[in-house]
Amino acid sequence: TAGIEMDEEDRKNSERLDLQNGTNDDSDAHNVTTAESGLAGRRTMETLDSADKICAAVDLAKHELERIAAYENEKRQSADPSKMPPLKPNPLLLNMEPRQYALYQVSQVRPAELERSILCLPFLYCRLLLDYLKYWLERNEKVELCCTMTNLIVRLHFQQLGATREARATLDGLKPLLRSRAKERLDDLGFNIAGMEMIERSAKAKAGET
Repeated sequence: TAGIEMDEEDRKNSERLDLQNGTNDDSDAHNVTTAESGLAGRRTMETLDSADKICAAVDLAKHELERIAAYENEKRQSADPSKMPPLKPNPLLLNMEPRQYALYQVSQVRPAELERSILCLPFLYCRLLLDYLKYWLERNEKVELCCTMTNLIVRLHFQQLGATREARATLDGLKPLLRSRAKERLDDLGFNIAGMEMIERSAKAKAGET
């Protein structure tokens, strides 16, 4: 009888331990899930914030380009353009050309957030960005960033872009630009590698002489 009672007591103790371990495992899993959810939430907020900044920069650049175009049109139609006061610059542009300001703001987005931010942009903003990307590539600015963004936008909105005449025209202009800029970067890379190899050979030759 005593043996049976001991076996029963051991069984109850074992069940209590299993229950406690199970509770601890559930608590640890809950903590991990909560931490991951918090991290995802922070990433989501950062992504949305980056997307909002890109939209705001595109909006401001578009507004300023329209304001400049309206001023220039009024100046052309004026009887005496010399008497027209100069157009006041917008201090929000930080003394930059509108599209340069947009490039500055876009380049502030962390590379890890760029793709997710582009995913959050409405098609209208992606369409405007394509025009700006063409402008930036023509001036050989931030080529790697421009190539990445163009690839993302085309991949995400291929059907809509193909159905828009203005977008097709922009893409036709972007295609040769992307190729030529990419080739220039490859040529620069090849030149730099050749220079490094020459320096290495020169250093080895001097080391051999000594």
